[in-house]
Amino acid sequence: MSIKAKIKRLSRTSPAEIQYRLQEKLHILIEKKNHQQNVKNYFADDYNFFEDQFPEAIAFFQSDQVHKLLQDRKYTRLLAHLPDQSKKEQFKELLPDRFEQSLKRADEFLQNKFRFLGISFQLPDPIPWDADPVSLKPFPGGFYNDVDIFTNQNPGDVKHVWEVNRLQFLIELAKAYFLTGEKKYKVKIDQLVLDWYKKNPYQTGI
Repeated sequence: MSIKAKIKRLSRTSPAEIQYRLQEKLHILIEKKNHQQNVKNYFADDYNFFEDQFPEAIAFFQSDQVHKLLQDRKYTRLLAHLPDQSKKEQFKELLPDRFEQSLKRADEFLQNKFRFLGISFQLPDPIPWDADPVSLKPFPGGFYNDVDIFTNQNPGDVKHVWEVNRLQFLIELAKAYFLTGEKKYKVKIDQLVLDWYKKNPYQTGI
């Protein structure tokens, strides 16, 4: 965009939006300045992402009193209720086709097989979280705001990478574990979450 076009666009922008844009830019500059230190903190053994916002909740976990956390009125609205075992049997009995479909989808996820946004693919194990799922070529890393997601030089459609990293397929794995009690689903969830956490530090990559 030429300087003349930028000035013309700026003249049409409200003072409130200009203020917001400047504050946003300043915030990103501060994030970039602190990025390397934040990454170091992220990988520290004693780092806890939730401690500052939910210190009381973290205390319940550290004292092995999660059951009390689930009973605390301050947190009941924030946490999912424990699943009703009777609903599991009702689901199997009343919706057998949906039951089989759920297990089929979960078994595909066990093999890192995915289908979304018009493509089907199988990812290697461990999953390359920053790679295009079709070509398996990685996107650039570094501070998130420095990564140009719109350039044609990228290995593929960034939305495909984002979709994998949303981890919504974990719901299907958890559902299969609840319905069958088979630990292979729980083990897969644990492996995926831990691997994702290690390879996706805050404010890094796409």
